[in-house]
Parts: sequence; C-alpha cells; structure tokens
Amino acid sequence: MKLEESQKYDIETTLADIIRTIWSGKWTIIGVSAVTCIITIIYLMVITPTYKGVLEIFPISINEVSKYNDLNSSKLISECAEREEGTTEQGTNINCNVIDNQKLISMFIQDLFTYESIERSIKQNMYLKKNKNETELEFSSRVRKVARTFFISKKENKKSRDIVQQKYVWILSFTTDQPDLAVKVISDSLLHSNNNVSMQVKSQIDKIMESHSRRIRMELEDLDISTKLLLQKEKLGTQSRLAFLSEQKTMAHSLGIEKNVLFLQRYSPEIVMDTFISKGEIPYYYRGVLSIEKEMEMLSSRVLSILH
Repeated sequence: MKLEESQKYDIETTLADIIRTIWSGKWTIIGVSAVTCIITIIYLMVITPTYKGVLEIFPISINEVSKYNDLNSSKLISECAEREEGTTEQGTNINCNVIDNQKLISMFIQDLFTYESIERSIKQNMYLKKNKNETELEFSSRVRKVARTFFISKKENKKSRDIVQQKYVWILSFTTDQPDLAVKVISDSLLHSNNNVSMQVKSQIDKIMESHSRRIRMELEDLDISTKLLLQKEKLGTQSRLAFLSEQKTMAHSLGIEKNVLFLQRYSPEIVMDTFISKGEIPYYYRGVLSIEKEMEMLSSRVLSILH
C-alpha cells in the first residue's frame, strides 16, 4: 500500500510541475504562436498560390461522328485505298482511311503535341508578357518553354466500353498561378486544334474527291479516244465500201444492168445472192444499178451520222 501511494503522489507531482511550467511560460508560447500566425499570413499574402489542373480528353461521340457515315460507306474510300495502295511517290499519297472517332482523336492529339496551338493561345491571351528588353526570339523561346508545362499524357481508361473502343484516355495537366488565364489558354488552344483537325479532314475529303474526279476524267478521256478510234475505223470502212460500190455501179451502168433480173426465172434472188455471190461466181455489179445505189444511199447517210 505504501508503494502504490508513493507512485500516485509522484504522478500528481509531475503533472502539477508541468502545468506550473507551462503557465509560467505562457507569454513565450503566446508570442511564438502569434509570430508564427503573422508570418503565415504574410506568406499567404505575398506568395502567389499555385493551382493544379487536369483535363481528360475523350473522342467525340458516335452521334457526332455519324455525319461521316455516308462518306465512309461510299465507294470513294475503298476505291481511293485501292488506287493509293503501294503508292510511294512524294505528294501522291492520300489518307484513305475511314473517318471515325478514333482517327479524329488521334489527329487532335497529334496537333496538340506540336504545341503550336498552346503557344499561339499563350501569346494571344497574354498569359506571358514580353519584357521590355526582350527580343522576339527570346520571348518565343520563353513561350515555348512555358507551353511545355501544359503536359500531355495518357492513362488507362478504366471506364472504356466496347462502343468507345478506347483503352486509354488522354490527359492535359498543368500547374499555374494564373488559373483563369490558364483555363482561357487551354480553351482557345483546344478550339484551335479542333479547327485544325476540321481543316485536315476537309483537305482529305477534297483530295479523295479530286482523285475520284481525276479518275472519272481519265476514264472519259479513254472512252472518248476509243469512241473516236471506232468511229474512224467505221468511217474508213464505210468509205472503202462506198468506193467499191461506186466502181460496181459504174460497171453495172456500162453493162445496162439496172436491176438484178438474172437467173430470176430459174433461181430466187436469195439463192442467187447466198449461193453464187458467196462463192464468187457472180460479180457484185450484177446486183444492178438500183440495188447498188440504194446501198450507197444507206451508207452515205451512215457517214453523215458518224460525222455529226
């Protein structure tokens, strides 16, 4: 019992001593706390706070990309891919891939990775201001350096679904002491990159249409040449036939053969024409002047139709 009472007395003595010590140094403690608070307040007032921001970039929705469905389902894309397959000459390649949300997000990120849109927006929104003695080259270099603080990366997209078909989501992160201006810079740069992508898509479509139109023109030119060659061949054949008939007509006229009346008593005209003439036994002028003139008239009208 004496040991327990002694321990209890020592504890009470120790707590009392601590309280007395703290109370005797209360002004020191209050002074240190006050100075610390004042320093903290001054620091917060003088030092500009920094902010961190993160923006997730997703591809456009299926509904928004549906405006390219007609083009993607047309023969223009497939024909373009077939024509451009294996093409290696500079300036002749055309991007003939279908235009979907994955392609558009890829083009968008590629444009962002150039940092041209961000640098342009930094200057336009005066996120950085040119110093008095700073050259344009030095200012551009500083802008370029600051633009790289807007960091572009990607992470696994855990919310991905089959309809989106995207394993990763792109992240635009930044640290700034001008949050309002930083948001403006990002908004303008994203809008500018989006406009760049739209112009690239338009340029791609224009190239595909031009390639298709060029192919149509070439096919029409080939068809026109083939038609002219066929007409020329037909014209030459007809003229040759007319020359032959003219000779036969002259001979029939000189022999007084106006009509094909030979052998009619014995053979029909069909038998005479099919049997004897095909074997070369009866000259052609035996058809008579009228028959030859009729054929020449028909051939002459054919020549006129060819010329027109």
